[in-house]
Formats: sequence, structure tokens, C-alpha cells
Amino acid sequence: MSTTITRNITRTQAEAALAAIKTQFRSYCATNAEIAAEYADDPELVALLTTRRDGSLWPDAPQPKLVENFEWTRGHVAPFAIVWEEGPYEWVYSAFYGGTDEEFGTTIKSVETIPGVASEAYTSWALALYPA
Repeated sequence: MSTTITRNITRTQAEAALAAIKTQFRSYCATNAEIAAEYADDPELVALLTTRRDGSLWPDAPQPKLVENFEWTRGHVAPFAIVWEEGPYEWVYSAFYGGTDEEFGTTIKSVETIPGVASEAYTSWALALYPA
């Protein structure tokens, strides 16, 4: 039997949640262009962070993605989910509210939650978004 959500969140709210997660976990998912813009006053640091020894660019870090009608386990569909299998270990448990990265021991700062949106860990790599 499937779980049915009678209310929903908007794509705009879900995209705002994704943007907040990308901000919160910026050190894990910044693109080369974002690194270059952030450290534009230090070209040597930009080169160190974005360029391999052979001079080629490192690929951009894997990005969290927004998935609509996410269903990983049978019968339970989240209206939206932020999916990031390549993200930091169990990142969903620190989403929005912050915590400690269990793998590296670094502090993950909190970010503002999105009005009207509730979230919960769906898996250790997918954050389900529901109406609050």
C-alpha cells in the first residue's frame, strides 16, 4: 500500500531547499568556477584546488540533485528529495540543522530552513522534503 501525501510543496520551495543544502555543504560540492570566484584574489590557491599536476582541471565535485516523486522503498513516495549519493558520509543527518562530519570531524554549520518545508532522512544519502 502506498503512502499518499494530500498536500504538497512547490518546486520553488524544493529548489530553495536544494540551494540551502548546496550552501551548507559548499566545501563538499563547490564547482571549479565557484572556487575560482570565491578565491579570485589568490590565483595560486585556485590553481591548487582546481588543477591536477599535469595541468588539466579536476572534474567538478558531484552535486546534490533534486528528484520529484522520489521512491526508493516500495510504497513510500516523497514529493521531492535531495539525492546525493556521492556526498559526505550520512550528510542527511546534518542537513539544515548542522552537526559534525563523522568522517573528518569537521563542523557543519546550520542554515535556515525553508518556510513550509519539512525534511527527514529517507536514506543516508537522500533527504525527503514534505509540506510542513
